[in-house]
Parts: sequence; structure tokens; C-alpha cells
Amino acid sequence: MTILDYMRQRVEADGPIALSEVMKDTLTHPCFGYYATRNPFGSLGDFVTAPEISQIFGELIGLWAAVIWQQIGSPRKVNFIELGPGSGIMMADALRASQLVPDFHVALDLHLVENSLALRKIQKNLLARYAPTWHNDVYGLPCGPSIIIANEFFDTMPITQLVRSRLGWHERRLSFDQQTNMPTWTIMPEISHLANLLHPKVLNSAQPEDIAEVSSVSLSLADALARRLVSEGGVALVIDYGYCNSAVGDTLQAIKEHKFVDILKNLGESDLTAHVDFAALSAVVNRAGAIVYGPLTQGNFLLSLGIIQRTYNLMKESNHKQARNIEAAMVRLIHSNEMGSLFKVVAWAGQKINLLPGL
Repeated sequence: MTILDYMRQRVEADGPIALSEVMKDTLTHPCFGYYATRNPFGSLGDFVTAPEISQIFGELIGLWAAVIWQQIGSPRKVNFIELGPGSGIMMADALRASQLVPDFHVALDLHLVENSLALRKIQKNLLARYAPTWHNDVYGLPCGPSIIIANEFFDTMPITQLVRSRLGWHERRLSFDQQTNMPTWTIMPEISHLANLLHPKVLNSAQPEDIAEVSSVSLSLADALARRLVSEGGVALVIDYGYCNSAVGDTLQAIKEHKFVDILKNLGESDLTAHVDFAALSAVVNRAGAIVYGPLTQGNFLLSLGIIQRTYNLMKESNHKQARNIEAAMVRLIHSNEMGSLFKVVAWAGQKINLLPGL
């Protein structure tokens, strides 16, 4: 059975499928989900993330985490948590660099939130020496102060798409064409209650046929993390592509072999993501009692952490070709025409921190 066969059976049994369910199944189904059946990261996969582009990214995150540990009082034990660790390379770089603060390493207890068994094996190969504990979700994480890293995690969370009509908002769902038996989008006739989750700015500015997106999963997750930080102490760092202010627009995209591809023609064989609504997440975090720092662009964040100096120090230790590649990688991370502006950085803290690095 393929993912399309599975989807057809669901539509025949229950009618058109919510986009949130489509994303969940095509990405994480244990039998044929995208992440469950392959390693999509790196030049040989379908896409690269910042840690694959340059080791400096993970190194700066590791040093950032060590400083945060000091600023929250250097607790004797701290949960160092990554959500969606991918290939594990960012955490490996972060832990190597943060050895400059040995007491931090003594205190940290490493936890990885990852439900793909295939990716867990890859992560274990890189991180076994740090004895990580794996979790399927954030709700089973241990108590205590935590430093949480989420790099390109929220963009994979399932979303719902709503289409504006003169009467209200209608959900866009997946169905199958009766003649071709191929997947297609369909607009549900009834008004969706999920419109209640949309930002007032979106509700007031939308025109007929506009598409708005909402991720109830992301909002619930942000609420849970914020409440945890308030009650247990700590800081979460979220890095992802998205927009600072809520807005209408279809941002759902599929990537395969480093190219954007047709979503419906590549279900289960491509990565599905959507832009993160940082304003919506920030509102939830504030309501839970946590403090929001940012968002600001990834470029400005990395510049504040000293990426230029670290780059040129690394270049001095390399041959000419390696040095050029190191510099090109830095430019890709911080330039406004590359990842520098599209990606945003935000931190959530359980208590006020006077000088939060980079933010």
C-alpha cells in the first residue's frame, strides 16, 4: 500500500481529509511517512538546513545555550532539549563547542524529541557519547529547568487552510477526482469554527478567495512549552522561516531533491512545510505567562553572536578552497537574499533575563 492508496481509503470512508491530517500522515506515518522512511537532510537528501550548511551555526547555538545556563543561575542539573533534531549534526556541533564551559556539560541532561525511528538511529550514531534520551513528544519530558532548541521544527507542524468567501471561512481539504482518481483540493461548504483561531488582523483584512493558515498543533505546543518554562524555569530558542506579523497567504510548499515540486504529485515523497506565524505563537506564549524576546532575523541574530569573527578564525585554519567554502556558507546563513531575512529567531523565557544573547 502506498500513501495515496491510504488516502483514497480514508476519503472513501470519511470524505475529504483535513490538510492537518494530510501533513501528519504523509510526514510521520510509521509505515510510509516521509520522515519515517528516509534521511532527507544534506546534499544527498531533499533539502539542507542551517547546521548542514555550516558547523558554525551549531557551535554558536551551543555557546548560546551555555551562556543561558549561566544566566538562569547555573542550575546543578538542566535539561538540554532539541525538538526535531534531524540528522543530529546541530546538537553535535553545539555540544562540541559548549565544552568551553565544562560546568555546563556536567549539568546538562540531553533529551531529543523525535518520533522517526530512522532518524533516531542516525542521531544515536552522532550523539551516543552524550547518552541522550528520546521522546515522541514534549509532554513526556522530565521536570526541571530546561534549555530548548527548535530549529526548523514548527514549519513541519500540521496546518489548516481556510478560504474566505462572502459568507465566512471554509476549510480546504484533500479529495480525489472522480474521473482521474488523483488527489485534488476541495473547499468544504460549511463555515469552519477554526476561523476563531485567526488573528484579528487577518479576519479584518481578508478578501474573498484569500487563504489563511492556522496551526492548532503549533499553538498548543507553544502553550505547553511556555507553561513549562514558567513553572520549571528555562528558555526556548525557536528558529524558523516565517513572518513576524499574521497575514493571509498560501505558504504550503513541497521540496524534493532541493527543488520546489507539486504538492499533490509528490505526497509522501517530498517534505511538506508552511511558514511559521510568529505573532500567533508569541500571543499564546504571552498568555501563558512567559516572556517573548524577538523575533528578529536570523542574520541579525547570528551577527550578534559573532558569526563573522568565528568564520574568519576558521578560515585562517583552512586551505584556500576550504576557506572560500566557509565564507560562502556564512553568507548563505546571514545574507538578506539567502536565509538571513526569511528565517526568524525568537526566544521564550520563563522569567526575565536582562541580557539574553543575540536578542
